Amino acid sequence: MITLHPFQQAVVDQVEKEIEQGRRKLLLVAPTGSGKTVMGGAIINHAVERHQRVLVIAHRREIITQTQRPMSSLMKRITLVQRPIRRFSTPIPTRLSLD
Repeated sequence: MITLHPFQQAVVDQVEKEIEQGRRKLLLVAPTGSGKTVMGGAIINHAVERHQRVLVIAHRREIITQTQRPMSSLMKRITLVQRPIRRFSTPIPTRLSLD
């Protein structure tokens, strides 16, 4: 299990407090290298321990791959669902039609 730094634990505690107060839309902003993935993993792990469902969505496959490794040590079970990669041998023409 990963031990959080004091500032990371303070963030996790504050997020969980907000969730307990009924806030449903939260945004975690932190500088590069501050451990957003680790903090997110801790928040997700606590939710899973309370038998809550969690959905993590990312717009890039690489982000999920990079995130999955550190989170797998924090979480008991991860199910990864990915859309198949579509590779095109020729450029797809883009057209805009205005009526």
